[in-house]
Amino acid sequence: HPLPTYGYALLFSILGYLGIDVVLSLIKEYGALICVTVTTCRKVITIVLSFTFFSKPFVFDYVWSGLIVILGIYLNVYSRNQTAFNAKISSYTNSLLSLFR
Repeated sequence: HPLPTYGYALLFSILGYLGIDVVLSLIKEYGALICVTVTTCRKVITIVLSFTFFSKPFVFDYVWSGLIVILGIYLNVYSRNQTAFNAKISSYTNSLLSLFR
């Protein structure tokens, strides 16, 4: 059945091009961090929908993987704004220490 095969290949190619165009537009307009965050959220939504619609066993490895992704995003943001983060952390630390004095 060559006609449906070529039709699916054409549709897959067009949708792939549109997806790449959206990702490149996100990078151009908002930067790589926002783009990675959006694509990661899309993947999370896809996984949640997959668990909702199809019965699969949920294992704790999924939680660890999600925490690693969130830690990676946090470290990326922290490395870009290290002085602001350090100022806030020292402010919170001083506030907590003043409660115990």
